[in-house]
Amino acid sequence: MNIPVFHDDQHGTAIVVGAAATNALHVAGKAFDKIKVVSTGGGAAGIACLDMLLKLGVRRENVWLCDIEGLVYHGRESQMTPQKAAYAQGTAPATLEEVIDGADMFLGLSGPGVLTPAMVAKMTAQPIVFALANPTPEILPDEVRSVAPDAIIATGRSDFPNQVNNVLCFPFIFRGALDVGATTINDEMELACIDGIAALARATTSAEAAAAYRGEKLTFGPDYLIPKPFDPRLIGIVASSVWVGWRTAPGRFRTCPTVCISISPPRTAMSTAAAPVAPPGPSSTMISISPGKAATVPSCPASETWIELTLSARSNRSSAALATASRNARAGLITRA
Repeated sequence: MNIPVFHDDQHGTAIVVGAAATNALHVAGKAFDKIKVVSTGGGAAGIACLDMLLKLGVRRENVWLCDIEGLVYHGRESQMTPQKAAYAQGTAPATLEEVIDGADMFLGLSGPGVLTPAMVAKMTAQPIVFALANPTPEILPDEVRSVAPDAIIATGRSDFPNQVNNVLCFPFIFRGALDVGATTINDEMELACIDGIAALARATTSAEAAAAYRGEKLTFGPDYLIPKPFDPRLIGIVASSVWVGWRTAPGRFRTCPTVCISISPPRTAMSTAAAPVAPPGPSSTMISISPGKAATVPSCPASETWIELTLSARSNRSSAALATASRNARAGLITRA
């Protein structure tokens, strides 16, 4: 299909898990390529999350997947799928309690009560526990802290800190995809969204988010790894991150110089915090347009005009700027000389 297709329960969950994991490792002082991950579930969302962790740098040999039958291992026949088989470890059965020993991160997308405090006690210092089953997680935060007070915990529930909620990226990822006229959602877009969401949590909290979540401490740390769903900056951050991922995907800019467009008036300009871009290079063409006004791009076929925005003011309305530029391009208001 010549349209972007996106499964929110799979890829949306994977993006938000990726952002939360990025910041959890930042807090713990660990790296993706060094950690041992133990996951429970093996369904669509679970496999998508593991695939995303691999893209972020986790080594496949450091991933241990368990389901209702126990460890997914080579040669197992019961309850197997090709997606599970890709994460098979060893050739013998094993239990979650056995494989959790020495794990840095637990990723649960399974069912209630799967993980016990005794299992958490076998993990490394400052373990990362993402117990995402709803409405009852694999283990409750208080149970985790009873054996690991320094644990970094996320759940799928809004009444605990660090709610892994798909709404942090959807529908904003489609806003960005539609703005740039993308025909697919690729890895570069998803990874850029992860970077944007993670960076937003590390930035200063917006006044709007603080007002919506009065009484909660929205300061980056173990209890604030990802933004809150009602943070109004998310639409700008995620939509513009999609654009950054789209423009850096393989095949972009092969036949055409970059076109830098400065959007006026300043209130519709993209935030510099939302999507940092490199300054115009020697092959770039700089033009200025106002919304709804015609502009000419010299020496570049209209069908291959890749739009890059020059940022002129801090604002949260990056999506509006992208939409204006892409609509102008599709409407023929930006044309070749």
